[in-house]
Amino acid sequence: LGRTSSPVWTSEWACGAERSLSCYFNVTSCCGAHTLDGRPLELPRRRNPLNIGLSPFDTYGKMWLSGQLAHFFFSRLTPMTRRAIDERRANVWPRASSVTANGGLRQCIGMHIRGGDSCHARRFCPNNLTSTFFAEAERLRAAYGVNTVVLATDSAKAAQLCASRPLGFECRTMRMAREKFESSTYIENRVSSHASGELSGSTVALDALADVDMLADCDYHVLVLRSAISRLAYALSLARHGRPTPLISMQWAYSPAFMKSAFKGKGALKRKVKSPNGGLDKGARGSMRAWGRAGSLP
Repeated sequence: LGRTSSPVWTSEWACGAERSLSCYFNVTSCCGAHTLDGRPLELPRRRNPLNIGLSPFDTYGKMWLSGQLAHFFFSRLTPMTRRAIDERRANVWPRASSVTANGGLRQCIGMHIRGGDSCHARRFCPNNLTSTFFAEAERLRAAYGVNTVVLATDSAKAAQLCASRPLGFECRTMRMAREKFESSTYIENRVSSHASGELSGSTVALDALADVDMLADCDYHVLVLRSAISRLAYALSLARHGRPTPLISMQWAYSPAFMKSAFKGKGALKRKVKSPNGGLDKGARGSMRAWGRAGSLP
């Protein structure tokens, strides 16, 4: 999309002059540069990833198409991106190709818990993570016998809970300075002012890519499908596994456009869900649990 199409999510220390997706993905041979009114096309910072602008795909086949697109990009990581992701995965959930046959990986539950600006925006951020996210993981453990959770989170509270082995789970999560996310300002509006360090565009982008990569390798999922990270990870998982994995979504189904229209009174899903502390989770209206088994839709 041109060498300066994504300057916010790229940093000079990682990408040099290549301030585009080509910094992270080797797509220079298949994707031409696009221009708008004679200027390079810049990707909007807050658009959902892989947001297909074709209504038939959005209506009938978005998950499959998004999965194929995600797999296309993630199978073409640049050497810098692959190295950075592998370093982040090393102590959490190394990719299968890097593990010897004698020490093969067990199955895992991929879990995504949001914090930071999402909680300040009054989205689904329950106070008791054990009785919500990990209680749902316990349902998967009862059904499938899996006891390892791979947690993707920008919440320091969730990472601390993970280290305490909640409900007896072996919980693993990536090391990062999560305090940087504690702000009411959206992260995409903060990284643009940091050329280096923990809040630089490339650091945040590589952390997110590593989390998505690990979540997609897991065999079961507890996600928040209102989140673009959760949707991207599940789409990539669909492509890698060749089938929907068993899934519990803590908030919303896969289609955010449908759910948003439902919340505006255009659908039949506008309802309230009790939170574990007895109050109402404002972001939990229309939450759902979707189970997927081999050969069936979630």
